[in-house]
Amino acid sequence: MYLIDLLNPFAYAMKLRRWLYRKGKIKSVKVSVPVISIGNLSMGGTGKTPLTLYVGRYCIETLQKKTAIVLRGYKRKTSGYLLVSDGKNIIENVDKSGDEAQLYTREIPEAIVICDEDRVRGAQNAILLGAEIIILDDGYQHLRLKRDLNILLINSEEGIPTVLPLGSGRESFSAAADADVLIQTNFEEHKHTPLKFEEKLVAQIQTILSRVNLYSGDDEVDALPEILSGEKVLAFSGIAHPERFERSLATVAASVIPYRLRDHAEYDIEVLEKIASKATAEKCNFIATTTKDAVKMLDSYRAMQRKDPSLLPLAVVYSDLQFIRGEEILLRRIKDLIRT
Repeated sequence: MYLIDLLNPFAYAMKLRRWLYRKGKIKSVKVSVPVISIGNLSMGGTGKTPLTLYVGRYCIETLQKKTAIVLRGYKRKTSGYLLVSDGKNIIENVDKSGDEAQLYTREIPEAIVICDEDRVRGAQNAILLGAEIIILDDGYQHLRLKRDLNILLINSEEGIPTVLPLGSGRESFSAAADADVLIQTNFEEHKHTPLKFEEKLVAQIQTILSRVNLYSGDDEVDALPEILSGEKVLAFSGIAHPERFERSLATVAASVIPYRLRDHAEYDIEVLEKIASKATAEKCNFIATTTKDAVKMLDSYRAMQRKDPSLLPLAVVYSDLQFIRGEEILLRRIKDLIRT
């Protein structure tokens, strides 16, 4: 615990809340299928979405289990229980679901995706729809639903920050004691030191570019990231840490011009026209964005391209997780859940 957190009433309140759950003074609800929670101790930007996709694909493709992803649905224009996908059809659009839920439906179409602030209710409804495994996205602080595997992500670039409102932390590092697995994200071997925490599994991962979808009018091309090699690219995004996206593009592109919007930004024609104008003014060859942004603006931009063929091609950039160490042990822990 940082010295400044010792003076922070919110840090103490969160610590007391966790202690009350740990001691059973406040009860957690156990559901009938295994629950995997993926979360962090800071306000976003630790890599929850890529890891949720990774775990979801493993549960569906390797373990052959009907899997549900349950999340709050941050910045959605609805509240309460919302079935976004039943694992066969996308039922709700991005405005109603928020960008993260919509991304899950498109990247893992076989997954049930549910938004609900009440994670217990969301999990129970997922089970009624046939879910055999439930993944809680951003679930580390949602203690009312008992979890069978508690995964805590720690961003290697920032560690555990000071707790709100004095910093961007949700809880102090003492909360890590409740994790079954700690994963250091954005890890660079020559730059960061592997954590050691009691007897818990600690893994390290990094995110690498995997492919690019290029859109120009009605044309769509699936390509390797090297298609941007030697090109000048305008990189626009509305995510927590846009500099990481820009750095990843810089590994292939000759020049990257940042265009940053607020986290979970909304897109309309006016915003897209400003992006396109900036790219033209900078004499870029492409504009590029993240998959999380693309679910909110791709259709609109393609409609603009059809009306104006001179608009630059759009590159939607995909990333994959790469484990430096700990992958086999983590997957074994997940596999063991279905044997109990």
